[in-house]
Parts: sequence; C-alpha cells; structure tokens
Amino acid sequence: MEGDLDADGPAAPRPRPPGQRHQREQVEARAVLPAQRPPGHVQLDAAAPEGEAAFQRLVEAVRRCVGAGRFEPVDPMGLLGWSVQLWTMRHGLVSLAIAGLLPLENVPLHFADMSARLFVGYGDSREAARRSVEQGMR
Repeated sequence: MEGDLDADGPAAPRPRPPGQRHQREQVEARAVLPAQRPPGHVQLDAAAPEGEAAFQRLVEAVRRCVGAGRFEPVDPMGLLGWSVQLWTMRHGLVSLAIAGLLPLENVPLHFADMSARLFVGYGDSREAARRSVEQGMR
C-alpha cells in the first residue's frame, strides 16, 4: 500500500498495493542483504529510521482509508494493528520468496488476494477492494 491512495473521485481515496515491478525489486534487494552481514549480526540501528518511516507511511495510508470511509472506524491501536497485518503480509511473502519456498512469480497473486481480503475485513466493499487491488497491481 505504499504510496498509495488513488482517488476514484475528488474525495474517494482507495487502498493501493504497490505494483509487481516494485515487489520483484524488493525481493531481489532483500535477497542480497543476508549475504552482506556476518553470521549472527543484525544491524538494526542503521535500518531502523528507514523502516520506521516506511511503516509510518503505511499507517498514514490506513488512516486515510478510515477517514475516507473505505475502512471502518477504528481506535489508534486498531489502526496500528491493521498496519502491522499489511506490513507482515507483504514481508512474509517476500521472505518466503527469498527462502525459495514460494516462487517469485506467485507473490503478486497471493499479495493481491490477501490485500483484497484484508481490505474487505477492514470494512471496504468487495468490489471496491478488488478495483483498488487491480489498479495497484498495474
């Protein structure tokens, strides 16, 4: 959902998952990272600001969907919870692809399906969620 609300009209944002090219680039970039680190070493302090900024963009996208009436009203913890669900869904698929447990070409299919189902679970209509995902996957 990075980037990520497109408007159906002047005040109708919709959740939009990133496209397939971005997903492939993310998988390829993450596949290199473990080889660059010594065994057992994780350098969190260098990656934390970028990771936090990326997560906050996701939280803001979810907040805009709630504000626009696409997702149900939710308290701040619920907003964070939905953001964590979207974040871990994406990173889980990427991790499976990096590990060779999920073919890279299957990531977009699962990402699109899971995104639409989560959007509906958050209160979006099936049709609106499907349209948003289709648009975002281009």
